[in-house]
Amino acid sequence: MKILSIMTITGLLAVVACTSAPTHDKHHSIAEPQLTERYWKLLTLNDKAIVLSPNQDREAHFILKNTDNRLTGYSGCNAFFGSYTLESGHRIRFDQVGATKRACPDVQLNEFEFLRVFGLANHYRFQDGHLTLTSDGQTPLAVFKSVEF
Repeated sequence: MKILSIMTITGLLAVVACTSAPTHDKHHSIAEPQLTERYWKLLTLNDKAIVLSPNQDREAHFILKNTDNRLTGYSGCNAFFGSYTLESGHRIRFDQVGATKRACPDVQLNEFEFLRVFGLANHYRFQDGHLTLTSDGQTPLAVFKSVEF
């Protein structure tokens, strides 16, 4: 009888836990359809125009995936990945950004500076198909253009 009571109480606790108010999910995002599932080509980095190196086969870019708020991209030599969160007030946060570690001596883009943007950025502006990532809401860290992919 004691075992049956414990099983009943455990079962009720499981039901209550499943129907309780949701906890705050660190990957919860505000719907921003103009930002997600788009290919964002890097145009400027620290106010310097980006030029594709002759030996470079792909341009630097990133995509904000709706699935699990994933960040994917290419930094001129290496693929990178992580997660992101969009919040009210045009705030954005990137987490757990990592990259492959290929050596590409002929690439002119400073990959370290490009990937650093994702650690510093906390605001974004979207205007006329361009996305600007900033750390203070004003000074651009990087500017991207939305292109079809």
